[in-house]
Amino acid sequence: LYKELGDIDPIAQNRIEAGDIQRIMRCLEIVLKNGRPLGELWRTEGSTTLGCHSLMVNLTMDRAKLYGRINARVDLMLEQGLVQEVESLLEMGYGHAAYAMGTMGYQEIEAYIAGRISIETAISLIKHRTRNFAKRQLTWCRRDRRLWELNFEDWGKQGVIQRIVNGWQYRQGGDG
Repeated sequence: LYKELGDIDPIAQNRIEAGDIQRIMRCLEIVLKNGRPLGELWRTEGSTTLGCHSLMVNLTMDRAKLYGRINARVDLMLEQGLVQEVESLLEMGYGHAAYAMGTMGYQEIEAYIAGRISIETAISLIKHRTRNFAKRQLTWCRRDRRLWELNFEDWGKQGVIQRIVNGWQYRQGGDG
């Protein structure tokens, strides 16, 4: 795919790592959809100018509450058929190295189906790895100075909405 991207769009290929399958696929999708290479679109339309003001918000909550929601979400995924979904992928020939199997929780369920770990261990690993992923996201967001952090516990739903509206009006030059 990386070589194909280079043949179609060498400008985009130079900006994307060879192992970044997701971005490579996205560039190829853009070429197919627009009929023009992404590199050409960057040159003619600009890649960073939006033509408007933006307000980037990082909505947060208490970490213990976040982790509780993550655990509940994993339980719900299992109730809604995660094991059966992974079994179906395996039956279709997708192995543990397939791109689709890189989705959060799939590798752990694949290990359970293969008999390498128990279902309890698989669930524990999914929850642990998902919490770690969330922790990395929180760290990344806190380091990005463009993001305005708003905590639900501090402001409540209506307070968060009002602060976003006020912040947006301020960014637009209004009196919010």
